[in-house]
Amino acid sequence: GFIFVVCFSLAGERQTNKIKERYVRAIIHQDIGWFDEHPTGELPTNVISLISKVQDGVGRKLGDIVMNLSGALFSFVAAFYYNAVLSAILLCAIPLIIGSFGLLANAMNSSSSDSTKLYSKAGGVANEVLGGIKTIASLCAEKDEFE
Repeated sequence: GFIFVVCFSLAGERQTNKIKERYVRAIIHQDIGWFDEHPTGELPTNVISLISKVQDGVGRKLGDIVMNLSGALFSFVAAFYYNAVLSAILLCAIPLIIGSFGLLANAMNSSSSDSTKLYSKAGGVANEVLGGIKTIASLCAEKDEFE
């Protein structure tokens, strides 16, 4: 299990590094007008949160899905071998389970996208504030700002 998790985690890390490189190249090649529509302070925050989701999905979670699906498949084979009638009756409940997981995933996705937007805006405000503090410090105007 350890090697399985390590391999998928490394694959996820490599994929996210490639995505980061391509994203930076794509931003560099944008027209100036694009930066007017997309505030520069929100870009790093948005990229970090989305990249971490991709890394989780490609890395550990993909490995968990493969491991759990293979375990479920072998469990069904063993269940049908030992008691086919009971296994067939329990198999009828699978659509209900899948439907409930689908509803749960949809609710989590919508709340996650809302929080990502808010987190992105907060990161933009934080970058602007830190930029202002750097400007004030570079002009040695701290005393004037405190008054």
